[in-house]
Amino acid sequence: MEVITIESKAFAALVEKIDGIAAYVEESRQREPDGQQGQEEKNSRTTGKWMTGSEVCEYLEISPRTLQRYRTNRIISFSICGKKIRYRRTWKRRVSLTPSGTRD
Repeated sequence: MEVITIESKAFAALVEKIDGIAAYVEESRQREPDGQQGQEEKNSRTTGKWMTGSEVCEYLEISPRTLQRYRTNRIISFSICGKKIRYRRTWKRRVSLTPSGTRD
């Protein structure tokens, strides 16, 4: 076990800075309009930047295999994070494909 010692003045200064940060955070939370706190977590799935494969398949009304073919043929852009494949929500505005691959 390591023991760390600091002067009492340095400790008091550290505690004062931590209290200042805590007060700032609390003040910032109180300035947010009521009802908006935690709202970001609720809407993150619907308004986030990324979609899952099942969401894309549902939106385009295609099968997962067709989505895989779109990825392979670079019809739709995607990113891989770990073992998960995600699709940007912004592409929805630019591309709306039918099962035949043509625009609506």
